[in-house]
Amino acid sequence: MGYHVGYLECEVTGMSAPPDDGEDIAEESEALRLPPGWAAVVVMHRIENPDYALMANERKASIDQQIQSALQAAEGQIEDADKMQFINMLKAQAEAQTPLVDVSPYTVVESVFHYSPPHAGRVIDSLPGMDVADDAAATG
Repeated sequence: MGYHVGYLECEVTGMSAPPDDGEDIAEESEALRLPPGWAAVVVMHRIENPDYALMANERKASIDQQIQSALQAAEGQIEDADKMQFINMLKAQAEAQTPLVDVSPYTVVESVFHYSPPHAGRVIDSLPGMDVADDAAATG
């Protein structure tokens, strides 16, 4: 159940992970599946979802079209003084009839980078708040 040759590749050297040592790992933790001395750095980046903007714009265009159609149909039947109230009523009705955007406005892009020794220690040491030497002393 451990790691497999070719499963991991070092970002710096391109070297593949060594063969699995045969250790049976009961947990599915990604960290436990790393070969000894290797490091995995996970980068998560929250960005605006381009699908959300597209769908929101399509919904707005649909609502605007419904309002324009209703205004054209009612032309000449509404006094100018009542026109804004009529538009607000049409907008509320169109918004209620048009489905909401069923997509999150944000998405998370996740990337995992693997590093073999000695690069793993250097990468971790370069991260603010991380020090491999301190970790080794605390666990050793």
